[in-house]
Amino acid sequence: MRVHLVAVLCCAWLFAASPVPCAPAEEAVPTPGQVQAWRERAMSGDSEAQFRLGEHLMLFHAGGTGSPEAVELLRQAAPHVLYAQCHLAVLPDGLPEGSGEMPWQDRDRIRRQIYAEAEQQPQNAEAQYWAGMLKLVLDRDAPAALALLERGAGLGSVWAALRLGGMYAQGRGVPRDAARSRTWYRQAAEQGSFFGQYRYGMMLLENAGDRSEALRWLRMSANQGFGPAQCALGTALLHGDGVAVDAEAACALFAQAAEQGFPEGMLRLYECHMRGLGVEKDMDAALLWLNRAATAGYGPAQQELGDVYAAGRGVRQDWTQALQWYNAAVDGGFAPAAYTLSHLCRDGVGTPRDLARAQNLLRRAAEAGHVSAQYELGCSYEQGLGGVRDAEIAAFWFRRGAMQGNARACLRYGLALEQGAGGMAPDAEAALIWIRKAAEQGLGEAMYELGVRYERGTGIAPSGEEALRWYEKAADAGIAAARPALRRLSGAVKNK
Repeated sequence: MRVHLVAVLCCAWLFAASPVPCAPAEEAVPTPGQVQAWRERAMSGDSEAQFRLGEHLMLFHAGGTGSPEAVELLRQAAPHVLYAQCHLAVLPDGLPEGSGEMPWQDRDRIRRQIYAEAEQQPQNAEAQYWAGMLKLVLDRDAPAALALLERGAGLGSVWAALRLGGMYAQGRGVPRDAARSRTWYRQAAEQGSFFGQYRYGMMLLENAGDRSEALRWLRMSANQGFGPAQCALGTALLHGDGVAVDAEAACALFAQAAEQGFPEGMLRLYECHMRGLGVEKDMDAALLWLNRAATAGYGPAQQELGDVYAAGRGVRQDWTQALQWYNAAVDGGFAPAAYTLSHLCRDGVGTPRDLARAQNLLRRAAEAGHVSAQYELGCSYEQGLGGVRDAEIAAFWFRRGAMQGNARACLRYGLALEQGAGGMAPDAEAALIWIRKAAEQGLGEAMYELGVRYERGTGIAPSGEEALRWYEKAADAGIAAARPALRRLSGAVKNK
């Protein structure tokens, strides 16, 4: 049957008219009835319904990156819908390598057709958007892409405004610029985009903006049924973040997200049932939601379920199950699980001791941006704990952790700079900056080291008063070496 279907599609392409553009639907959450109608029409072979449903699943359930069902629906629509071809063309696995088996799989042909359409129809917002996307993803021509996307957004393309917001947020093809990102997300939000409302609201929250304004936009997105916005708003209600605490309303929002299949909503419901927040405390219901979230492939839920089995919380302790869920989270790219599993392998807890695997998992977590893993990997190379001692690699990982604000990494990177470790030119002044960052975060060891540098005048003009101040802080933090330094220096300062 599948062979006959391919043959039919090929014939349809060869003898039918060119595929129609079928512009993307207005970016708003369709009702369940609309989605069901699209699904029914898509199953009967309606290419426009296949496109609408595929595009909906692309953005609503996968954030624009594509889910297997979305990609399959777009492939079914592609022989007849030009913009479905565009969606596939910009996805890493959307089209086969080369020209593909059928004409609609030819990226070069898609390029030519879209670029011609954008040039011939300068007022067609979606043509400008897709021309910009193809320039960005396939041609890697960021300036040309930016011009086309800005033109599309100016003509009213919500998708173009969203893409521009993402480009400036991530620094993709343009310098990172939070203000411009917010501007574009706000434009999409004001056009009614649930995703634009969510991203604009989250950016206001993350950048210490007006919390009431941020929550207003999140509420708009949540009211359209967007799961991530429902979870964000529910979390604010649960903790009273910029709004009065309302645990029952929070749980209701989590339930709405969970019922749509958003695993974060399921995880939040687990937490509510486990702690009795807004609902009766019920461990069985909690574990049901946690299992659903973990089975859906949600890394944080898989990590938590691993923790539940490892600790025997509400279940019989079961290291086989714990390791299964930790490994599933690691396979899905969830860095905290790799960090946890690296410690278990290092210490031989629940699994045979395996230092080589522990080091590999620690590196995997560090490379994924886990800041504690970056610090520990630096220590491992500095001390040769993984079998390799390398001051240059150690300094590299300390710097990665320090750039994320980890106090211990700041201190170790500062000391490495001061000593000229790994072939770096010694730089006492730069070192002092990082040591101070660690001290100002309350790290006792860093407070003591900062006091030493003020006393000796290393990287800064000597100051007994400042040295004394930092020694006192270090002593209060329990650093034993600070006490004799205090006794020695306090007399000298008084005798001045």
